[in-house]
Amino acid sequence: MCIFRELATVIYTDFFKKILVANRVRQTNMHAMQRFFSLLFVFSSWASAQLHFDELTKEFVAHPDDAKLTCDFPFENKGTTVQEIVAYVGNCSCISAQLSNDGQRVYQPGEKGVVRAIFDLGTLVGTFEKQVVVTMKGDPANQPSITLQAKIQIPEFVKLEPKTIQWLVDEVKSPKIIKVTMHDDKPINISAVTSSNPNFEVSQKEVVAGKEYEISVVPTAKAQNILGITVIRVETDCSVGKQKSQMAFATIRRAPPTGLDPKHEKVRLK
Repeated sequence: MCIFRELATVIYTDFFKKILVANRVRQTNMHAMQRFFSLLFVFSSWASAQLHFDELTKEFVAHPDDAKLTCDFPFENKGTTVQEIVAYVGNCSCISAQLSNDGQRVYQPGEKGVVRAIFDLGTLVGTFEKQVVVTMKGDPANQPSITLQAKIQIPEFVKLEPKTIQWLVDEVKSPKIIKVTMHDDKPINISAVTSSNPNFEVSQKEVVAGKEYEISVVPTAKAQNILGITVIRVETDCSVGKQKSQMAFATIRRAPPTGLDPKHEKVRLK
């Protein structure tokens, strides 16, 4: 019996030793694979970094009447290998991106180029940030290695707060106020306030001449128990053409079901 017990002990001991050795080999292989992919990622990032930009972020103060703004981001291939740009896109439909040298994408060591971003400012006011993302050959999927950013400020001379007011269809429809503040050295006056929907009445009150006004909005008796929406247009004598006319919105809507975020509610307006 002792012989069999010793034999069994030897067999089990040898068996467990083999398991431990196998586990150690497996762990060593896993660590080696992790190191390999880490080095691969570092190499990819390093390769993209050889395309050196003078600045990744630029700040601008645009003139309020500007329709477009052009921003150039110069770069140079400071590495020792060829660099290829495979994509360059803006993060907004108001941005168009271009490459210098008729769209040149491949750059030899020492070659220079420019990514140009053209922003369609439209009626934008205030401060905002826009980006152009540049994807290099060798970048991981959906992980562009370069982000170019423009911080743009457009002075706002006529400011409405809030720009949207609302009532629930079953609540008492008392008047609500939109404050209008003028931000200019010269006085800016309101010349007219109109509502696109006759079921909403609007009126204005001068608080500080040329500086502050209040717009009162209230649904008419006819609109007390129906859904509706109106565009409130405020006309001024602002010297900046794009900011002479401002808009706000007023709505009558249903109360959302319990637990539903109001902004996700879909309502058919009448």
